[in-house]
Amino acid sequence: MTSPRRLSTSLGVAAVVVDARGEFCPVPVIRTSDAVKALPPGGTVLVIADDPAIEFDLPAWARSAGQECSLVRIDGRDFHYAVKKRAP
Repeated sequence: MTSPRRLSTSLGVAAVVVDARGEFCPVPVIRTSDAVKALPPGGTVLVIADDPAIEFDLPAWARSAGQECSLVRIDGRDFHYAVKKRAP
């Protein structure tokens, strides 16, 4: 579920949360991409996922898409990433 909650991350305040727990790659990456596209430059998405592939897939997507990605924390099986939209 994508939520409008605002949460602080290492890349700023997240305007959108993509809760992709229970989903498998590439779904979390696709949902993150859609959320980032909807943000203005400088906007941040917090991604929460429990698929271990997210450790590799999300940073790889961010690099290829020209976005900034940072691991915020690991909480049990949940990975929390911040993705910041860079200016075009």
